[in-house]
Amino acid sequence: MRKYAVIDLETTGPKYESGDRIFQFGCTLIDGDEVIEHVSLNINPEKSIPFEIQLLTGVTNADVATAPYFDEVAMTIFNLLEDRTLVAHNVGFDGPFIMSALKDALGLELEVPLIDTVQLAQICYPTALSYRLSDLTETLEIRHTQVHTAGSDARATAELFLKMKTKFRELSTITLKQLTEFSGELLGDTGTIFEEILEEKGKEEKQEFPLEQGFVVSPLAVKEVELKSSKRKTNALEAYQKLVDSGFLEDKASQREMITTIESLIETDEPLHFIEASPGSGKTYAYLLAAFEKASKRKPIWIVTSNLLLQQQLMEDSVAPIITELKIKTPVISIKGQRHYIDLTAFKRAIHKYQEERSARNSLSIMGLLVWITETQTGDLSECNQVLHQVTLWKEISVKDANEEGSLYWDKAVASVQQSPIVVTNHAFLIQYASLIAHRVKPVVLIDEVQQFEHALEQYGTTTVNFSHLFELQQLWSDHHLNAMFHFSKEEEHLSRTMNRKLLEICDLYETWFEELKSGQQLSSSFVFTSSEWKESIHCEMV
Repeated sequence: MRKYAVIDLETTGPKYESGDRIFQFGCTLIDGDEVIEHVSLNINPEKSIPFEIQLLTGVTNADVATAPYFDEVAMTIFNLLEDRTLVAHNVGFDGPFIMSALKDALGLELEVPLIDTVQLAQICYPTALSYRLSDLTETLEIRHTQVHTAGSDARATAELFLKMKTKFRELSTITLKQLTEFSGELLGDTGTIFEEILEEKGKEEKQEFPLEQGFVVSPLAVKEVELKSSKRKTNALEAYQKLVDSGFLEDKASQREMITTIESLIETDEPLHFIEASPGSGKTYAYLLAAFEKASKRKPIWIVTSNLLLQQQLMEDSVAPIITELKIKTPVISIKGQRHYIDLTAFKRAIHKYQEERSARNSLSIMGLLVWITETQTGDLSECNQVLHQVTLWKEISVKDANEEGSLYWDKAVASVQQSPIVVTNHAFLIQYASLIAHRVKPVVLIDEVQQFEHALEQYGTTTVNFSHLFELQQLWSDHHLNAMFHFSKEEEHLSRTMNRKLLEICDLYETWFEELKSGQQLSSSFVFTSSEWKESIHCEMV
């Protein structure tokens, strides 16, 4: 049975070697999975506690003035920690600090294994918004009455640690084995938790888990897409009145008018319409309520925001609250470009690669992703906390080709779009993946912030060329021509000279063009239209 000492320290500063000292020590002892004792000590640090730390902890100089000095309690602390695994939330700070203090006071080395609950939390809860102890305890409903006091923090960390161990035990042996491949890169002895749990579980699985490309995934991820819509329609104006009556929305005449206008435009045969709405007029809720009334599988509605951030905000801050408040059954699907979705085949290749090229950051990211794919239904990498976002790794494991089938999550996202009466996306996706629309009934498209749409078109249609390589190539060819001309046949010499001349012409053309750009004489292919002119120039089925 493994024994743990979960500790937390409150100190006058971050560096023991610079003279900072402990003024509170908290410790919770765990034998196996059972908490057996709590210890909380105030300690006189023999120096003033900085004012900002007093504000943070609520501990004043007066509170520790009559407390024992560290050397008076050092042996008690040493005996508590000896022969136990030391656990802390950021053990990279608490571990070395308490070891240095004990060595100075007693002349004894505390040599114990170290486990970090921050890294364990990053693996166990890959989608958490924050890994601060106070945020985790609030999210997980762990009792934590006195944040930033050592005793309360140690108790909360102990409960968090036990909760994470329980969750890790629920993972399959397949996932646990994959985790142990990278656990050696974690801080101290943190990775031994996975080896310990794997040994406990034994070799046989007690339940079946869905597998994709050798990874255990969520049962909901492999479930065939079947979106069911309620036959009962949501009357937009009645729904609006309910939201006003409940205090969810403020009653605005402009919002009511906009709902009616959008509904009528959706029904018209005219291909293109513009609505200009001033800030604060409530256009978002107006077009959402109209969409909920008019959308169907036969006549789907796409709501297109200008960027990913606004797309996410629309889903979280507007769509989800309306669905909850009005108990709407109409499915709403949010879709992004394919690079946002994990490709399990590519992830498998990356795991083999990084088993040979290990690093602490990539190992932590891979371990978090291994847990995440057992939970995610969408495979959208943006669900994960940014601490797991390693740019090179994520580029390697994301879906590359939108038209290539065989990627579990991307295929499911596309299938969901083709069944959903309401789709939320962004300008870039609409432009790049408009071909998806051709596979189904053409949707009504509500483009928000349409003034930004031209910029998205421009970005999509822009190709960047690096001309520096051209000059390097010309110089290399020229050198090669001079060095080899005595070995050329007449025909080879002529071809080489012609190639060199063409390269020089291209370089000269580039320099002329670049000078024109600098002097402002370049031609423009971008024009500013009035809404009526733009309407006349575009032929598509949009609202």
